[in-house]
Amino acid sequence: MGGFMSESEKKPAGSSLFLPLIIMTFAWMYLGTVLWPQKPPIADEAPAATPPGAGSGGKPFEFPKAGENLPIIGSDSADSPYFIEAKFDPRGAVLRRLVLNRFGGAEGTGRATGKPLELIPENPVANAPEYSPGAFGITHFAGESARQPIDDLTRRDWSFSVSREKLDSGKEEARVVFQTEVRGVRLTKTFRLVEGEYHLGLDITMERSDPSAKSFRYQLAGPRGLPLEGDWFTQSFRNAVFGTQDARGSFDRQVLDMRSSLMVSLGAPATIQKGTTSSNLLRYAGIQTQYFASAIALRDPQSVAFRHCQATVETAQLRGRLESCDPSTGTLLIRPEGRPPVTFRMTPGLTSRLGTPPERGTDLAITYVWSPESAEDSFEWVAIDAVPGETTHPLFVTDATVRMGTDEITLSASPVTHSYVLYNGPAKPSLLSQLSGDSAVDPKVISGYSSDLRLDTIVDYPSAFGAWFLCGGFSKVVILCTNFLHGVLGAIHFVVPSYGLDIILLTVLVRLLLFPFTRGQAISSMRMQALAPELKELQAKYGNDRQKMAQAQMELYRKNGINPLSGCLPMLLQMPVMMGLYFALQESVFFRLAPVELTWIRNLAAPDMLLEWGDRIPWISRPSDYGGFIYLGPFLNLLPLFAMSLMVVQQKLFMPPPTSDEMKQQQDMMMVMSVVMSVMFYRVPSGLCLYFIVSSLWGLAERQFLPKAQAISAPAAKPAASKPTGAEKKNKGRESLLERFQRFVREAGEKPRN
Repeated sequence: MGGFMSESEKKPAGSSLFLPLIIMTFAWMYLGTVLWPQKPPIADEAPAATPPGAGSGGKPFEFPKAGENLPIIGSDSADSPYFIEAKFDPRGAVLRRLVLNRFGGAEGTGRATGKPLELIPENPVANAPEYSPGAFGITHFAGESARQPIDDLTRRDWSFSVSREKLDSGKEEARVVFQTEVRGVRLTKTFRLVEGEYHLGLDITMERSDPSAKSFRYQLAGPRGLPLEGDWFTQSFRNAVFGTQDARGSFDRQVLDMRSSLMVSLGAPATIQKGTTSSNLLRYAGIQTQYFASAIALRDPQSVAFRHCQATVETAQLRGRLESCDPSTGTLLIRPEGRPPVTFRMTPGLTSRLGTPPERGTDLAITYVWSPESAEDSFEWVAIDAVPGETTHPLFVTDATVRMGTDEITLSASPVTHSYVLYNGPAKPSLLSQLSGDSAVDPKVISGYSSDLRLDTIVDYPSAFGAWFLCGGFSKVVILCTNFLHGVLGAIHFVVPSYGLDIILLTVLVRLLLFPFTRGQAISSMRMQALAPELKELQAKYGNDRQKMAQAQMELYRKNGINPLSGCLPMLLQMPVMMGLYFALQESVFFRLAPVELTWIRNLAAPDMLLEWGDRIPWISRPSDYGGFIYLGPFLNLLPLFAMSLMVVQQKLFMPPPTSDEMKQQQDMMMVMSVVMSVMFYRVPSGLCLYFIVSSLWGLAERQFLPKAQAISAPAAKPAASKPTGAEKKNKGRESLLERFQRFVREAGEKPRN
């Protein structure tokens, strides 16, 4: 290998760093099982609880039971021409479950379930099967001045019918029509689903059944319970997003990031963020997770006038010490740290699961929901689950939805209809264009999502930082790089149908394009190594006169054709690729759950998760410690450790020797930063680690073909070329590809520079 270190100096660079890390990791995993054994659940087999309502005369809270004979349209089969399966409930005329059959489901750890993705699950809280609120329900207001809607329409049984018909396009459309009456108004909710589309159509029709009914006002709720994939590493939880348009046509997107602010209110229903004002028109409102979104959109923003559009916390979590638990009255008293006690009503299911109440002072995390009472502005918190405090985190449980309240609607002899588009699919709808075969989506449909409904802005919109940094140009560059990488990776995958190989081929392509620059960087580095004795002479000559030392050093570099900044250029040129790949992996529904063949990597958009060391190690893997600097999660991820080790090896092998104390300090700092970055990047997608690993291995191999530092110690003028003889031509033609490449690099190193 061309370089400047002896074999004895090179050996410790890799083995002394990587192998001890692995040994320490396995030792830590074993130590964790001894020091922090898994705590048992609150009750493995709950004994018979005291009958609800006995004792002090209290009454545990009960949710309305789901209806029977639930209508289903679409299919959960990946072979169906429908891309969606939608299950409805006549009790409340709500969507109970929605499945995207072209995408696989994932667990909270980020591993595949082997089942189709339930974007809106039937039971949004795993331990509370009795809680199933449904999505896209409507409630009505008692009058013009009413502040809270009456929770009546979601608790009653609506009549319904299911029908199917062929459209002029040849596709089938399935319909579910619900109907009921309230306050002299006949309400009709019509859900429509067409083959090959990722949205439901929703029409809400209001018609007078009583001539005395003059007006009506309702509130439409959004999706519920979108699943979190990889809650320990995800960058996006259940965020509320709003798209609005002002009178001049200017578009604006608002987003509430659950990571930055937990909206948990204990005094009133938790309002997150206003979505519209009186001067803005609503384009869409919904909930977004890292890869998918469910949103209510309007094709004509002027068709419905909204008085308010806001996001509200529907399911939240509170951690505190147990003060009392009375199964007979169905009440639970929790004291959060630094706050007064809070009383919850328990469901019969939670009362049964708890069995014998935990001891007073037990650290519990209570998952609760807001339940309105019959009286206006009256509400209470209902506990639906209780687990040990350190086993969960509020971000993993907190669920929000959007609620849109209309202005007063004047009724006449003719029915009034409001039409909505209920989009359920990738948070970046333009990615649907990469689906092919039986999963292909009509380009006009995709254009309707992205351009007409403006759903592309759910993801492609400047963040708060990006809108400020470089006057908004930074976000535009990031979006441009990300979309470019989506296109490049999609094109590569069309030729090579393996997402792991696609990233490797992308890396090779980038390194080939950067070869002239990395070659120049390496040659400059070797020339600097050859000039080390002269630099030491300059240092001895000028002593502490840094200004003269710097001038003499730059003059020496100039005479020898060395650009000291050449080492930065390859990294700067790779930045758009690395940045685009990072964000592409954060939002790509195709690299999500994509495995790398013949390896343990099962999800390129997630950490590699080689081994599981559990979620009970304090500060390291406990869910309650999520967000801490040294929180690593419940898995051993090998790829980031390997990638950082390779980077350290490269620095050790190829970094020029320090010529001053300042340079030595800088190099030592770079080594320390490598260790810090290995912690910061421990949970990055394995696809990004794969890029770094292949790029580093390419860099190591590239140096094998470069001449030694002594061979290029001083640039010399290239001798005049003489005409080769016939024998020379013949011998030259017999050069191997490796010999030609080495000759090309050697000649480039001898070429003088001005």
